[in-house]
Amino acid sequence: MSTMFRRRLTRWQAETERASLAEVYAAAHPGGPDAADREAFLRRLVDHDLRQPEFDMVLAGDPRPAGCVWGFRVDEDAAWWSAFAEPPVAPEVFVVAGLLVAPRSRRQGVATGLLRQLLSRARAPLALAPVAADDGLAQASYGAWGWTRGGPLTPVDGGAPLTTWTLADPARAV
Repeated sequence: MSTMFRRRLTRWQAETERASLAEVYAAAHPGGPDAADREAFLRRLVDHDLRQPEFDMVLAGDPRPAGCVWGFRVDEDAAWWSAFAEPPVAPEVFVVAGLLVAPRSRRQGVATGLLRQLLSRARAPLALAPVAADDGLAQASYGAWGWTRGGPLTPVDGGAPLTTWTLADPARAV
């Protein structure tokens, strides 16, 4: 096993690392997403997530991209909540918007290290990770990491409800 390096990316660096991020996205999904899925992932990341307040991203590699995690702070009146019906009431949360690890790098502490580094600077009193209800690996991982399972977060666009996982005082929990 080679040494895994982690580095924070600025908004500009995240945008310029599109190819590496798409590579991690493709590797992290069984069967590999098609070109349209990859493009939709990058569009959501660049056009939406990168523009959120206090956006933060950490990329891991050996040196090939092996995983990444990103998130941002959301206040109770932020426009981000408008995408969901009946959002939870929280004055401020740090949303872990995405966590991807290539299968070749799983079970090596990559996800844990990425989350630890991302949350070390979180200024919100609560971290929230919305996870697809059918993503058993993510559900099991957040549970094993000590996060608390919350209620559903239902997109107003008719998308499948997400399961929420929360972690109190994320900067101190790492």
